[in-house]
Amino acid sequence: MTTGRQKAAHTLLAIGIAATAGCGTPEEFAIAREGPLTAAPTPLTVTGDGVHVVGPRVPVGRYEVSFPMVWDSTGLISRCDWARLSSTENTPENLIADGSFETTFQYLEVEEGDAALYTSGCGTLTLVSG
Repeated sequence: MTTGRQKAAHTLLAIGIAATAGCGTPEEFAIAREGPLTAAPTPLTVTGDGVHVVGPRVPVGRYEVSFPMVWDSTGLISRCDWARLSSTENTPENLIADGSFETTFQYLEVEEGDAALYTSGCGTLTLVSG
């Protein structure tokens, strides 16, 4: 059985041989061997007020809620209202759970069986675990 250390040594040896044999630079060899490096995927986000259908665009999971905090002379006036729904209609009979956040960077769970998520004033919801 080859250990991780042995595999690393074999890789370094192969890169050195390829570079000295005129097969390109070590970086070019690594790209040819493993493929080009790609950027990390962009996190999935939900933005805008309204009803968002749970599915490929809004998958089940834990979301971080980030919205601008706004104050006026009477105090804090911004908040995020949300509701998990059993249908795409935001009516009391379709309500699974609801709530509001008055501070940003809170977490909201979208669960199996949720048909839709209603948001108002929530800014950006970023999927952090699915």
